[in-house]
Amino acid sequence: VRLAVDGWWAARMFGLGAPDPALHARTRAHLLELIDRATHH
Repeated sequence: VRLAVDGWWAARMFGLGAPDPALHARTRAHLLELIDRATHH
């Protein structure tokens, strides 16, 4: 699940031109954290 979402997120962000690499990394980390919580509960 994590790799699938990570790949989708990267494709979406780079498809949009990845406006801000720092924002991308921060948002991606937050998204993965939410996924981890969802899969652990």
